[in-house]
Amino acid sequence: MSDVAEFLADHLRPLAGPYLFVGAGFSRRYAQLPNWHDLLSEFAKPTGMPFGYYEAGTLPEAASKLATAFFEVWWKSGNYADSIAEWESRVAGNEAMPLKVEIAKFLDERLDGFEAPDDLKAEFELLRTATVDGVITTNYDRLLSEAFPTYKVYVGQEGLLFSDTQGIAEIYAIHGSTSDPSSLLLTAEDYSVYDERNAYLAAKLLTIFVEHPVIFLGYSFNDQNIHQILLSLVKGLQDKAV
Repeated sequence: MSDVAEFLADHLRPLAGPYLFVGAGFSRRYAQLPNWHDLLSEFAKPTGMPFGYYEAGTLPEAASKLATAFFEVWWKSGNYADSIAEWESRVAGNEAMPLKVEIAKFLDERLDGFEAPDDLKAEFELLRTATVDGVITTNYDRLLSEAFPTYKVYVGQEGLLFSDTQGIAEIYAIHGSTSDPSSLLLTAEDYSVYDERNAYLAAKLLTIFVEHPVIFLGYSFNDQNIHQILLSLVKGLQDKAV
């Protein structure tokens, strides 16, 4: 055992079970799924314009512009007839829904018959056997349910805030899940609504951070999403100290 592993083992052993806080790097590593930028770039292609055409400002702002263009393609191109038949009633009046529907289908199809790459199979199997009290993720895909198939999944802010969570063997998909395309946190408008409720979510997460060690996987600390979450948690801690 390395010095770092020994230090962590000694430090974590007396504490409550850990939570994992999982980002896009996890899905890239084990399932070769695209990051957010590359995912949006994939769905710019049907519009006939490169993603750079939409990419001004933040990625949520770019997603809003792309959603507007994709809405027209989805309805008029004839390439999405099956999706229209299934989702037409829920798309009415929601310009971002066609993009969310197709992103959800794309990610689900990429995980059909999932197997970790040969050189990572042992690592992924080891993760499956880990003792983890719960998982928080900003990912949309269901890869974490492949890793922890018995864990109950709560989707979006509402899923975490308004459900009777137990805090054990649960996955909190705080940015939405492909199981419900409407839940995906994607556009600038989505983030505006999300930010209005962020204080409540931060309070819920703060309880987890206070009571459990939290291990971050698959994030860059340059990630604006994780910056916002951590800043909200720090503010919550400061408010508690007042």
